[in-house]
Amino acid sequence: MSKKNILVVTTCFSPENAVGSVRLTKIVKFLIRNGYQVTVISPQLHEGSKIDNSLESKELDSVNRITVPQSKVFAEIFLKKRNDLLNKQSATEYIKIRKNYGITQVLKAIIFRYAHLGYTLLRNLDWRNQVDMYVKNNFKQNQFDAVFSSYPSLGAMWASKSIKKRKIAKKWIADFRDPINYKSNSDIIIYNINKLIQSSIIKHIDAGTFVTKGMITKISAPESISFYLPNGIDDDDLNYKIDISKISDSNTLNFSYVGSLYGGERDLSIIFVALNHLINEGILKKENVKFYYAGNEFDVLKSQASQSNVEEVLINKGYVTREESIQIQAEADISIIVSWNTENDFGVIPGKLYESFLMRKPIIGIVNGSLADSELSYMINFVNAGVCYEDASLNKENDLKKIVNFIQNKYLEKQEYKAIKHTYDSNVNKFYYKNIVEKLGEIL
Repeated sequence: MSKKNILVVTTCFSPENAVGSVRLTKIVKFLIRNGYQVTVISPQLHEGSKIDNSLESKELDSVNRITVPQSKVFAEIFLKKRNDLLNKQSATEYIKIRKNYGITQVLKAIIFRYAHLGYTLLRNLDWRNQVDMYVKNNFKQNQFDAVFSSYPSLGAMWASKSIKKRKIAKKWIADFRDPINYKSNSDIIIYNINKLIQSSIIKHIDAGTFVTKGMITKISAPESISFYLPNGIDDDDLNYKIDISKISDSNTLNFSYVGSLYGGERDLSIIFVALNHLINEGILKKENVKFYYAGNEFDVLKSQASQSNVEEVLINKGYVTREESIQIQAEADISIIVSWNTENDFGVIPGKLYESFLMRKPIIGIVNGSLADSELSYMINFVNAGVCYEDASLNKENDLKKIVNFIQNKYLEKQEYKAIKHTYDSNVNKFYYKNIVEKLGEIL
């Protein structure tokens, strides 16, 4: 039996330092291990791209990697202007409408929001056209058993639709890391535009893979073609050289949060409330707590911590590579994982959860939003990793006590044993990429 030949179309792939690169690179790695032939089409990285080689592996040596650039017109005009703007602040900051904004600031945010939508659609259409030209000139009919494309990237989805239509691939499997039509930082017009785009993609695929169970419900794809394919973990990532000299002594309790705060949409305030309580009770001293943050929004985090008068515990690591991120989390005693859960946007699982699973780190989950019983809370409990606080809980006072007791117990445990032991059970094995890609093999 000949090896199956798979074409992967994605805008995030190693060595780009982007969270989306992890999932697709790991999937390709384990497809290779399982005997598949894989070709990957991804964009040519521009001068502003962050490079991180930590995802590279011997398996990727056998991958036929094809990089397709944006058109020269797009790169020289639109991409350059966009990069200049984002050097000043994040796209989230430009489009966010804050409560204290005046009419002029609101109008500017709305203009930027639609400009951002226009730029996104134009960029993806441009790359889709570039990929389509390459495929038309270099591939033949039925060359691939399947094309596998991943969102967030409309360009990858649209290019894969064309590849299936040209019969270059026999099947099209669309992978959803996120839904296209989030209501966060959106409005009814943008939401419905994205909803139409999403429905058009679902209409033409042979199968859809979804990173959370909630996403299957949200996107409303037919049950017969919908498959739960979570993010995962890979033991090879533990081969990084962890600098043990940086691990704190038994008198210090280390926390870590690595990722975006979305301009304050992700709120960690409950952690600082709990720390303030323990400090006031004399159980902890400020000098015995370190909270490591990695990302571009330290001022947002500092504002949240200052409300509980514990901003001195924060340590800003800035923007880091994935390898540095894993080092930070390895140094920590407790990982903070934050998400949101609302009637419109649910089933949101941050990728950092799986790095905590990998290192068996105790987890405090925080779920912002108006809907309780989140998938994040379920997953933390499913593997027995820690505790989770939900804004929508009907018993917030009791949930806060759970956070306080969890932190206190971990601190006392570290003092006694010089380290904190994990409590994970065997359910965590379900999240190894080896097992996840075996499920993908059944779909293929």
